[in-house]
Amino acid sequence: MRFKLLTAVLFGVLCMIITRSLVFASTPKVYIGNEEVVFDVYPIVENGRTLVPLRAIFEKLGATVKWDEKTKTVTAVNEDTELIMKIGSKTADINGSTIKLDVPAKIVDSRTLVPLRFVSESFGAAVYWDPSDSGILISLTEPTYKGERNTIQAINGSGICLWPDGTRYEGEWVYGNMHGKGIMYYPNGETYEGHLWNNQLSGTGKYTWNTGDIYVGEWSEDYRNGIGTYCNKNSYKIVSDFSYGEMAGASYAISNDDVIELMFPGTWYFNQPNKDDILSLYIEEGVELSVKKSQGGKDYSSLSIEDIYQSFLDYYEIDKSRVSATDLKKYTIDGCEAIKFTYKPKSGGIVKVILIKTGKKYYSINLFLKNSELASTYKADSDLIMNNIKVNTGYKEITVSNVQELLDSIGSNRKIILKPGRYNLSEYGNYDVSDNRHIKWVDTYDGKELIIYDVNNLTIESKDYKETEISIETYYSDVLSFKFSKGITLNNITMGHYPDKGYCAGDVASFDYCSDISINNCDFYGCGTYGISAIDVNNMLVSGSIIRDCSYGIMDLGYCKSINFENNIFKDNEELCMVNMCRCEDILFKACSFTNNKSSSTYSCNMFELERCGIIYINDSNFIDNKLQSLKNKDSEIIFNNCTFKNNAFSAPEVTSKMK
Repeated sequence: MRFKLLTAVLFGVLCMIITRSLVFASTPKVYIGNEEVVFDVYPIVENGRTLVPLRAIFEKLGATVKWDEKTKTVTAVNEDTELIMKIGSKTADINGSTIKLDVPAKIVDSRTLVPLRFVSESFGAAVYWDPSDSGILISLTEPTYKGERNTIQAINGSGICLWPDGTRYEGEWVYGNMHGKGIMYYPNGETYEGHLWNNQLSGTGKYTWNTGDIYVGEWSEDYRNGIGTYCNKNSYKIVSDFSYGEMAGASYAISNDDVIELMFPGTWYFNQPNKDDILSLYIEEGVELSVKKSQGGKDYSSLSIEDIYQSFLDYYEIDKSRVSATDLKKYTIDGCEAIKFTYKPKSGGIVKVILIKTGKKYYSINLFLKNSELASTYKADSDLIMNNIKVNTGYKEITVSNVQELLDSIGSNRKIILKPGRYNLSEYGNYDVSDNRHIKWVDTYDGKELIIYDVNNLTIESKDYKETEISIETYYSDVLSFKFSKGITLNNITMGHYPDKGYCAGDVASFDYCSDISINNCDFYGCGTYGISAIDVNNMLVSGSIIRDCSYGIMDLGYCKSINFENNIFKDNEELCMVNMCRCEDILFKACSFTNNKSSSTYSCNMFELERCGIIYINDSNFIDNKLQSLKNKDSEIIFNNCTFKNNAFSAPEVTSKMK
């Protein structure tokens, strides 16, 4: 009997402990300022709304609380606000106005609980609910932080900060500063996703306006600074160099499918937020014209450019009397039929139009100047725009034999075949590349570096990497640097810094904000700092290639996803950690050889240095004669499958059968 009673008591206590633990685990945590709010009664969630003890929350919000036991009414007052709530009532009064509540205040365990978001916002506080852990941030007069801290409790690592005006940052911190990669959410609905440096937008990032316009490119000091693409809601994008938010130098407007391209003066603004438009520019794949409606679809191959012109006038109800007869002209652009004309809309101003037929499609380019005075003032500039149109149709294959031909050929939707020989880019650092919007020279400490940007579907290849080499002579430049590009393939190429091996600050191949990269049967050699450097790259395959003799290590990757290395040789690299990765996911090494890589006696380095990465899988690979302190840093998670370790300075790991 006593045994049964004792068992029952223990079971009851255990149930209470479990129930209390479950309640505690599911209870939302509330953060105000720089600390978590401690309540004497657990907050509860009802109908998706969190209720908290009233006195603790009102005191944190700087309000004086009065309780009327007879009427079960709470009155909270500060300098600007009087809030009156009655227990069980679905309404509340704020400064004399009645407001409907999602959930009423209630009494639990002799404590009065009030809806957290409602009372916080009533006193002017910003509120954010974090769906990852149901934490709630409230900011009234100072920022509120929730996240990681270091051993001395400084803000360090990943975290969320909410400001009183509703601005929110979610991302990386270093000693209290926004530093690394994150997302800024602004009260007006605009967002920035990208890199920050000491609390400023800096690096590469994407800014989205509440109008739907988007900028993807380089930043510094909170401004668009460097190469960037501005995607306009009017069906086209602008590619330009930006300087403190303004376009600098020649800029280009391109249709979203890259078929139509215009060049225009970079100081102009085209429908950018917070700027007065000098003109409006529209590049559109042609709307379905009335002449084709009966047939369905948009195949205009059977129509002449004159038919398209007439149907365009009919569709937009443009009276021919408003079309300038002197400006009406039929001609060809890059082999495509075109017709241009000018007309005066009933609403005023002047519109210049070019219609271009490209096989089954047609495009309309519309340049709208708001009034005749602008049309006169900017006639030369508007003529320059309309007279510098390129049409890119189809995939091109181009064979080149020297650097000048290589530079002229770089662009989207093409394969460049290199004839055997050395292509020394440094010899052409002063070559004018202003006619090619996809490349630019930038100054480095000891020379020039070639930047290739906004390129889609580009292949550069040769027949034999042993006979074809792309090189540079400057130590502080990358050999090839790609930015904001997609679908880049390098086949059968040797690349490196030539002629002297020494210490560099430049990498061999660099990729920034790119996707769908393929490197096959290439030989990347030092003294490049790293053979491959990549930031914000998604989907890269490196196959059958060699990375050797680099002066810092094999590779340096940050914020990359879906990266595969297959059948590669990594040898004779030295000085620092060999494989550096920060916040990378879905990484695989398969059938790779790591041979005779070493670190300097000055440094204690690892073969793999990983920071906050997902699991790295290394399958069927060899590690031979490597002289580094250890295989990997303590916090890294690497799974080795069927790997061979021989004559290395570090110990071999446990080999598991868990395959990717």
